[in-house]
Amino acid sequence: MKILFASAEAHPLIKTGGLADVAGSLPRAIRNQRHDIRLVIPAYQSVLKQVEKYCLVAHLELKGLTQPVRILAGRLPGSTVTVYLVEEFLENTTAPPYEGEVTYGDRAEHCWNGDHTQPNAISRLRYHQMFIPKFVDRMLKTAPAGADLTSWRY
Repeated sequence: MKILFASAEAHPLIKTGGLADVAGSLPRAIRNQRHDIRLVIPAYQSVLKQVEKYCLVAHLELKGLTQPVRILAGRLPGSTVTVYLVEEFLENTTAPPYEGEVTYGDRAEHCWNGDHTQPNAISRLRYHQMFIPKFVDRMLKTAPAGADLTSWRY
């Protein structure tokens, strides 16, 4: 099975809470079961300093952004798991595009929980599952003619 695991953090590269523990250990366990799993996280400067060797695997020019988005690949330290590092392109962007969703409902305690059929305690654990299809859809819609839109997909 091919799996892309997306997270905002992953131990030992960056950790602010329990998500990093899961994102750092679960891909290793899944890899040990002989599945092709890859991890994608933001390329924070502190992360780039910790990944020993990484290489450029994609250079995406997306409509509405002032600079390209680079995706780098390396290894999660202490493992054989490939980690994709997505550059922080919003850091230098003066007017990022916004085509997002803002919805509120009876279960939105203080922020959008992504799934109004579930309480935040449940749906917040699924943010990445809800985000990735939207991210891929946007890439497919805004990619320049001739861009490689298949070799990186699982």
